[in-house]
Amino acid sequence: MVKKTVFKHQTIDLGYMRTHPVMTELVDRFETMGLANFLQHRCDWNKTVIHQFYATLEISIEEENIWWKTGKRVYYATFAQFAAANQLDYDFLKDE
Repeated sequence: MVKKTVFKHQTIDLGYMRTHPVMTELVDRFETMGLANFLQHRCDWNKTVIHQFYATLEISIEEENIWWKTGKRVYYATFAQFAAANQLDYDFLKDE
């Protein structure tokens, strides 16, 4: 699923970014942090679900958790759970 291209224009194209000298170091940093695959993830998301996600999303930096609503269901995750679900190294990201 991660490598599947559904709508290329809905992703961050790190290859294209790398062709611009001003962004090369940024792409290197994404790769070092383990964010490259996450940022390039492609999926055919339902626009209504995305709109509801952003309309209901709440983030607590102090408590390190997020919650949102999709349909009538409320979802909750800690930053660490979100990182694990997206194969991110949370300890490394937190140290930055």
